[in-house]
Amino acid sequence: MDAGDLTTMKPFALELVESGEALAYLHLSGAAVNRDDTSLTYTTAIEEREVTFQYEVLCICNGDTDRLGKAVVYQPSHDPDRIIVAFRAVRIDSDWSTSPSGNKADVESMLDTKFHKTSWLPSKTSQMSFGVARHAGGIWAGGVRGGLSEFLKTTKAREVHFTGLSLAGALAQAVALRSVFEKALPNFHERACVFTFGAVPWINDIGAACYADILGERTVHLCTRMTVHANVLPVSCPAWWEAAVGAAYELDARDVGESSRPFIVADPITSAFAEEHAVMCNTFAIESTRGAPAAKWCNTDDDEVDFWRSGARCSAVTRFPPHLVPRTGIHDLMNHKLPPHDALVRDYMRLHRGRAYKAAVRALVHCAIEARRARDLEATETPTFTAAESPSISVTASAMPKLPRNSSSKRRLADLDEENATDAGNAFEISAELLSEGTRRMNKIASYGSLGRGLDELSMC
Repeated sequence: MDAGDLTTMKPFALELVESGEALAYLHLSGAAVNRDDTSLTYTTAIEEREVTFQYEVLCICNGDTDRLGKAVVYQPSHDPDRIIVAFRAVRIDSDWSTSPSGNKADVESMLDTKFHKTSWLPSKTSQMSFGVARHAGGIWAGGVRGGLSEFLKTTKAREVHFTGLSLAGALAQAVALRSVFEKALPNFHERACVFTFGAVPWINDIGAACYADILGERTVHLCTRMTVHANVLPVSCPAWWEAAVGAAYELDARDVGESSRPFIVADPITSAFAEEHAVMCNTFAIESTRGAPAAKWCNTDDDEVDFWRSGARCSAVTRFPPHLVPRTGIHDLMNHKLPPHDALVRDYMRLHRGRAYKAAVRALVHCAIEARRARDLEATETPTFTAAESPSISVTASAMPKLPRNSSSKRRLADLDEENATDAGNAFEISAELLSEGTRRMNKIASYGSLGRGLDELSMC
């Protein structure tokens, strides 16, 4: 698994990924935001260990009596100096029993992409999608504005995180930017952080440039995409696929036959309006690059895990594919007018569902943990002892036994630095017998483990 540009990710976001809390953020903006709990606990398995995050619900903000959007403000028990504002994604059909018009209202707002001027954007030429503006405006007036002001007066929150998936990701970005301009929230740009998933593009180039200047250093947006092999015949390649250079993705020559070539498929919702709407700053693509058949449709949790674990990288994105999903195609997709095996339906199911993002982010968490482990091991210097210093044995870095890829230890990764330091300090105690074996496992390093545990379905689009 290739980390790619993971180390260029902003520190606050990298910390969320390495700790696994990025998965909790997905949950907060998914199934959790649809409940009216006073507290929430999220537990998941990472590297054969369970991690638990607990959150207290500070307030619930509804837009237009819950018809147009919803946001929930959380406070983490493990980090009370942080506040999280999670937004609701497009409601699915199963939510109709409690909110019959909810799905329709959400889809209409997502697809209403004509540009609209707003009073709070600083430049007269900055414009945003009317549907997102309508949704965000209701939530803002429904409690986010007053709630944030009151919370920041009574708490010492050093950071306020905005998060969401799909339409909710666009709402998170928009409300975060509006908060910066609110006079009741002085110096808010020093506290605001935005961590979103598969957000719908919602602003024009001028507005995006303004966003980058103000919140660029405090924003990370994750989207999904995949590299697949497709026949060169136009009939087999959907219009929104972008041809890629195989060498750039380290594909073996034997993987690319004479009748096929690699293509990149981006999350169709995040790329649908990119020709008119700007790509958000600091967008990173989690990409599956190997071993995933182009025709495979992920139907189960195991399929999701296999799809992303087959080979994933994280790379910075400056643009989406030039061949965009037609707006009519997105409209038909969201209104269930496409046949089940339509290519757009397959790509939507593989790349934009909450479950797909959960599997992709889980692969990214694994990638980040491996990268951190590698950096920690490289930074640990093993001393070299001369014969005079240690008459019985001379230990060098190259003489140390190789660390196995797997280990039976289930120690927390947080103990890694301390254990490495202990191992290095006691290197001279390693016996000649241990060095000669060369195959004995060292169980001081945390287990790599399996990513297959703890994949639960998220109630979001």
